[in-house]
Amino acid sequence: MLLLVTYQPEGREELVAEMMPSESCEEVINSACEMWAHHLPPKDEIIARHLERQPQRFAELVRNNAVEELELRLQIKCAPVQSLNEIPRRGTRSPSTLELPLPATPTTCVYNNQGPHPSSDGNYGNFAGLPPIITTPLTPESVFNITASREQRPFSPASPPASTPQPNAPSTSSAAPPSFDKGVSAFLAGKHADSRVYFQQAANEFHERGDLRREADCLRHLGMSCRHLKDYVIARSHLLTARAIYESLGPECRQEQLRCSRHLARVDEESGNYSQALMTYQELLRTTEEEKLIIQHTWCLYYLAHLYNHMKKHKEARSLLKDVVNTSQHIRHGEIEAFATEEAGYTAEREGHPQLAMDCYEKALSLLKTHGEGKWIESENRVKKRMDLLSRSFPAIFRPFATRKWSIGAKLLNPTS
Repeated sequence: MLLLVTYQPEGREELVAEMMPSESCEEVINSACEMWAHHLPPKDEIIARHLERQPQRFAELVRNNAVEELELRLQIKCAPVQSLNEIPRRGTRSPSTLELPLPATPTTCVYNNQGPHPSSDGNYGNFAGLPPIITTPLTPESVFNITASREQRPFSPASPPASTPQPNAPSTSSAAPPSFDKGVSAFLAGKHADSRVYFQQAANEFHERGDLRREADCLRHLGMSCRHLKDYVIARSHLLTARAIYESLGPECRQEQLRCSRHLARVDEESGNYSQALMTYQELLRTTEEEKLIIQHTWCLYYLAHLYNHMKKHKEARSLLKDVVNTSQHIRHGEIEAFATEEAGYTAEREGHPQLAMDCYEKALSLLKTHGEGKWIESENRVKKRMDLLSRSFPAIFRPFATRKWSIGAKLLNPTS
């Protein structure tokens, strides 16, 4: 039996986590409260915690696996604010509930596992002229950058961000456990069920060490693994928890907060909630513009383009991708350029331009090999599959192992030429 634990903070989105069953109700309560400490009222405000619905049979049900469905509700009662001398506290003042229902069936949706696609054109003078947001795919570096960040300072055209990541805020532990490295390798290879297990193990280890920053990093990656597995409820829960921890750590984790928001929008997109995803990307574009975070801003543009393609708004996607490719070249960010170039190829395919699509895919594959150094296995295989399907669909145009040259930026401006 596996318990699915959910918790609904006052005025916030529902959290969900998987827990191993225990014959002790109190142990389950303690584990759940410890897991969501950042979402609960302070301990000195909590005056009672108790289970409703079959509490006396809890141990028997767990031990004998007597039922397929076991639902428990945890009530948390808080002391009145006045009794705490009016000291401001985070969290809710009114009772909250923690439910332990059976695992729910994940929301069904059409999953678009497209990678990035290229397009280029337009110069990147200032943010004011940028189009609305585009959905970007998850990239290896942006996804797994837990010890470094490229965006420590505002962007200056005269001094573009270096390709070498800048150090992030120091962590309380010196090294990641082997399970984290295994999770990264599994994720990049497309083995998301394995990466889910490894990231959960790593999150548990960092939690035991008291390293909140690294624990949040693992939860963020865990959420992305669950998204790839289409377990959107669990993915959302992990990402929300990671974001809450980053928020508690202050401004040094600002970019990690934005990454979590971006990945939450991707969950909305793949769950079919396009309007919510669009709203989130647009808000992120405004925020990254105001805070002068050019790399985060460019990623958001890419994700928005991906969303537009998902919505069959290929013209809008193409326009955004041109800016993304040009900007990524200007700031020397090969990873974004590779994913945007791939997405541009998909856009060209949808618009009926197979030769341009193949040109984009070839360039994207070259960029992935160069910048991924052989580690971005899933992304490379995805692009190769696109190229193979495209060549099979147009055998008269594409000869096996043909060598083509490309000038993506110019072609995207005028795909009919």
